Amino acid sequence: MNSNHPDADYLKGDEIGLVIAKAMAVTYRADPANPIDFFAKWLLEHSQVQKTQLAEEEKLVLKKERRDKYEQDLRAQEKDQMAKEKETEEKNEAKKKFREKVAASKDLSDEL
Repeated sequence: MNSNHPDADYLKGDEIGLVIAKAMAVTYRADPANPIDFFAKWLLEHSQVQKTQLAEEEKLVLKKERRDKYEQDLRAQEKDQMAKEKETEEKNEAKKKFREKVAASKDLSDEL
């Protein structure tokens, strides 16, 4: 028999081969009255478990992405706030210096 048959290669692959081997082992150990029905139900259950795991993993990834975006936005807001505070300080300092200069000036028209 040709061992390079595409169907055989597909079934020997890790994704399918391991699942089928495990299903066969579980079926053998359980020794059910209807092994084909048991085998099929086990495969369906396995499929549902895999789907649930993938959904949970996707939720975790999405949650992490949202948390990272939130933290990034928070840092950007803090940076903007600090920049605004610094700008306000600089304006206040410039006003203060101008007022001191005006107060110390003998002729106000020189400063305007």
